[in-house]
Amino acid sequence: MPGRFWGSLTSSEIPELAAAILDPARTRPIVVVTTPGYTTADRIPDDVLREAETIVQEIGDIADVAIVATGEVSYTLEDLLPPKWHIFNGYCRSYPTGILANPEIHRSPLRHRRGNEVASEQVINDALGHALEAGAFEGVAKGRVTVTGRVLGFLFDGEQALIDVGATMPAVLWRDATIPGVPLDWVLAKDGEVRGEWDRERNRFIVRKTHFGVADLLSEIPHGAVTLALVDSVEPDRAVLRVHPDIPITIHRSDVSPNPHDLLDLFVIEGEVVRVRMIHLSTGTPHLRLSDIEDDEPVVAPVAVLEGGIPWLVEGRGMLPDAPAARHADAIGAPAAGGTTEALDTATDAIRPPAPSAASEPAAPRSAAPEAAAPQPARPRPAPPRPGPGFGLRSRAASGTGPVPPAESAPTASAPVPTSPEPARELPAAGTPVAETIEATAGRSGAVRSMSIRIDELTAQNRVLRRSADEAESLRHELELTKRRLRDVRVEFGEALRTIDHLRGRLRASVREMRKARRSTRVAPEGGDRASRRDDWADLSDWLRHEIRIAWVGRVPAYEKRLYPLPADYDIGPDLAPSLEALDDGQFDKAMKCIVDVLTDRAKDIPGRDLHPLRSGPGGSDPQRVRKDGARAWRAAIENDAASARRLHYWVLPGGRIELARVGIHDDMTA
Repeated sequence: MPGRFWGSLTSSEIPELAAAILDPARTRPIVVVTTPGYTTADRIPDDVLREAETIVQEIGDIADVAIVATGEVSYTLEDLLPPKWHIFNGYCRSYPTGILANPEIHRSPLRHRRGNEVASEQVINDALGHALEAGAFEGVAKGRVTVTGRVLGFLFDGEQALIDVGATMPAVLWRDATIPGVPLDWVLAKDGEVRGEWDRERNRFIVRKTHFGVADLLSEIPHGAVTLALVDSVEPDRAVLRVHPDIPITIHRSDVSPNPHDLLDLFVIEGEVVRVRMIHLSTGTPHLRLSDIEDDEPVVAPVAVLEGGIPWLVEGRGMLPDAPAARHADAIGAPAAGGTTEALDTATDAIRPPAPSAASEPAAPRSAAPEAAAPQPARPRPAPPRPGPGFGLRSRAASGTGPVPPAESAPTASAPVPTSPEPARELPAAGTPVAETIEATAGRSGAVRSMSIRIDELTAQNRVLRRSADEAESLRHELELTKRRLRDVRVEFGEALRTIDHLRGRLRASVREMRKARRSTRVAPEGGDRASRRDDWADLSDWLRHEIRIAWVGRVPAYEKRLYPLPADYDIGPDLAPSLEALDDGQFDKAMKCIVDVLTDRAKDIPGRDLHPLRSGPGGSDPQRVRKDGARAWRAAIENDAASARRLHYWVLPGGRIELARVGIHDDMTA
């Protein structure tokens, strides 16, 4: 069943969308796209409509899509959702299922179009991951065929992979529809083959990740082996590591450093790939340790997450958290990647009011209400001229006949009002030329009065528009200053990002050096250094037993000491002490660790020990050395990948008792 396209929603329709987002029974993600500026539901920009339509085309079979206008509509949605789940101002978000049961906002990051993207590829990736998590792909099998494709390359830092399926256009494999959060170039090799399902309708390639559980991990990585893990999260006293993306393993301070005052975040960084030692606990669960790993120990290849894929972890490659530029660029008004300041200039010019001109005044809008004008004092209307004898409404002064009458004005003390009215004049009879002239002139006088009133209104409105134009000009200057400040902020922001990247690199290097220093710095055992401890014993065998016990205490964690006890019934051969005294302190410590692994029967589970029979000749088919008493000779690696790497030779007597023989170099086959 295809997903629902809600279209552009009004405020009255938002409660239905909010209820759908919070519905615990929802089985598919909902992608919400917003407008980049304040608008209404009926005025959605074309680029936002295209973005929503593109998302529908890409994932409309497994997700719903809605458009929300920034402003009243987005405010209504914000009021109906849990804190931090709101969205506005051109961002988009994929809402996963089960928000109320798991309200962690990091599951649903805000996304924005990058560069020339029509729609955010990141939000499509998010929605595919949410659909995979919700099982939405299971019911969308129509039109799919199982094929084996070839990986052509990767896009957007491993967010997508192009797969050659034999069609005109390569199919697209999406990261979060495969292994959410893990770049595809970590699990697939370019030009390598990959088997999956090809959705012809949407040209989408889907790879089914095989189930990988704890039992599979324990069978893949032997007990005591050194392998790689991704640091998922770090706190001062604990960290979560992943040897496989689906299996998080929590470690504590004691697993990294024997010093109880050390903090974990000083030794590991989130997103870093580190060496770890795999420990199989007696409870059947895996555990990891970083405190006792030597630089020259061989590393067991990490597991392959996809069938036919490559090991997903590589030493030295990390997965840093999202760059701050993507999260903060829009917070300071910066354009998306690929944008320019000219784009902002164009947008602001579109809303910039025209500057007032001395040659022309702004015309008053037809719809301007008279009450919008500022109130003005009432002006006396001019009295119409009094008619005199002769043609038309000429005044007596104008006609040049008779005395000029005094001007009509309000009575004053020097001009008293007459007590009797002036005799009425007889008007010309209707229809005479004089009467018609009087009527026409009276009509023109009314028009003049109406025009005078309109001129007064327009003059008042003109004053208002002048003030508005002045304010608009002031705002335009402020906008120009703001744009200049914004350019400065962008430059400073870019410099800050470069500084952050530089400091991150230094931090990673410092952490690696601290781990190396922690491994090479040994806490001095009780009794001082090796030479002083040697002088405390008259018998070399007793001294070596003491050294071996000290090594066992440091080598085996407290929770494993019952599982790997140090046996009391082992023998020390006459050549062991002289061969150990010839070693420096670092080599001596490594030899003690190897002896502890042999005595506790852990060496057979640690690939780095390379445990094998000591043969009677240099050939691989030569028989194992056997003494007359039936003891068999064995050999374990103390060092690896080093010139003249040391080896421990020992005998296993009938009954299982161990006799430690000597330490020699790789080419020394003496028992």
